[in-house]
Amino acid sequence: EASKKRVVVIGTGVGGSCMARIADAAGFQVTAIERRVGAVWKPGGPRAIVDPEWAMTKGLVPLRGIVKGKKSSRIQDDAVQLDAERKIVVLAGGAQVEYDYCVLAVGSQNASPCDPPPQCTTVEGIRAHYDAVNAAIRKATRIVVVGGGAVGIEVAGQVRETVAKGTHVTVVHSGAKLLDVSLPGADPTQMTAFQDRIARKCAEASIELVLGARCTNLSQADCPGGFKEAKDPFPVTLSTGTVLQADLVLWCVGARSNAPHLVPAAALDLQSQLIRVDASLRVIGLPDVFAIGDCTNVPEPKLSVSAGSNVGKTGLPSGHADVVLANLLDRAKGRDPTHVWGGLKSVASIIPVTKAVGGAGLGAPNFLATLKTTKLQYFASSGWAGAGAGKFGKAPVSKEDEIAPSAAVVASGQKEAGAPPHAGDDEPERGDAPPTPTCTAIGEDIATSLDPGLPPLSCFDGRLVPPSQAVELGNFDRAAGAGAHDALMSMSA
Repeated sequence: EASKKRVVVIGTGVGGSCMARIADAAGFQVTAIERRVGAVWKPGGPRAIVDPEWAMTKGLVPLRGIVKGKKSSRIQDDAVQLDAERKIVVLAGGAQVEYDYCVLAVGSQNASPCDPPPQCTTVEGIRAHYDAVNAAIRKATRIVVVGGGAVGIEVAGQVRETVAKGTHVTVVHSGAKLLDVSLPGADPTQMTAFQDRIARKCAEASIELVLGARCTNLSQADCPGGFKEAKDPFPVTLSTGTVLQADLVLWCVGARSNAPHLVPAAALDLQSQLIRVDASLRVIGLPDVFAIGDCTNVPEPKLSVSAGSNVGKTGLPSGHADVVLANLLDRAKGRDPTHVWGGLKSVASIIPVTKAVGGAGLGAPNFLATLKTTKLQYFASSGWAGAGAGKFGKAPVSKEDEIAPSAAVVASGQKEAGAPPHAGDDEPERGDAPPTPTCTAIGEDIATSLDPGLPPLSCFDGRLVPPSQAVELGNFDRAAGAGAHDALMSMSA
């Protein structure tokens, strides 16, 4: 039944790229829609802004291998409307893509400079953004990072390693402690020790911390692209009355949902603007539309390990994409969804500061904080594996990967004209015989990248469960913070 059904996946970040791959491997006719030429590996954002070459060769994940089926395709364009009644996705370029089932994996737009602005969709545009931020960092003498969550801390650490010793780097955070978030399964005592260790490591790295203060004379709107620079120092006024001087502000607070224009108001959480889904990850009121990852209102940290696919990876949860694939197969057989998202019972957090001072791990060894930024390369190889991009770093995204938008009506399952060849792929086109779906999971990356004698790290407990065994989850209507960065806390960031 699957081979006759058309699945449209909108967005190809961690969740979307895995969703497209495993649905394609299961025999569905898949159309993957992504506005960018490649998928930005968000956990590596702090490295990308100080090393644009790394950003483009390793942190920008090629999408040429996400679908290999003869009737599957990839379109580079922006989805501007979802017509659930007619089962059509309307694209900015004028194309209308038909579907039987649609999966929304549109994520969120992070306010920090780690995430290129929405208009940066080409190789040149993405590179220009990272070059601009990097240039501003390298010539600044007084840098203020607004936000002391994981993104702000890791950005401050990468900046500290990049700039001259005499450059001032200050983190301003509204909370009484850094990383003042609630983590599933985290012991309060361990959490406090984790926060305190991060603060000590910042001090050792000569990163000044200003806690319990908000910036009052600047806002996100004043920092287009996540930063504000000036030739001469300008005042940064805090709620405590303190006035800092800065010639560069890096704004690392907040994110906005990319979902509101695609679903009816009734399917949006009013506070967070995230998509309301039921326990099967089906969008409320839209029977054949599902949503995964950061764009959903599932009350949990927004992590790549939960958004994607962990098929066959011992100790890791079945991800959102796995649950939705199982439900798509149900729908293809004429049944209502029978699989639900079991949720994360615990998470691990790895926060690096600098290579010299290290960082901290919660539910993971502290030494992984240093390895995360060095040997493990922000776990970006997992993004490549999840997107079927071949050997990590072997064939980076190039201009040849760009696809001109089409103005034609495109039926899902029709190859997009002008699509680039699968350059750099290690797998042959699957034809009509779907291979076993595989997405390299983070735990395997760690286990194979370290001492072979090191026991595998298993810090997660998410699972596919039948309704009879599931905790009554109902609709995930509790407001959840929109778009927490993958680097917030996870083995995958």
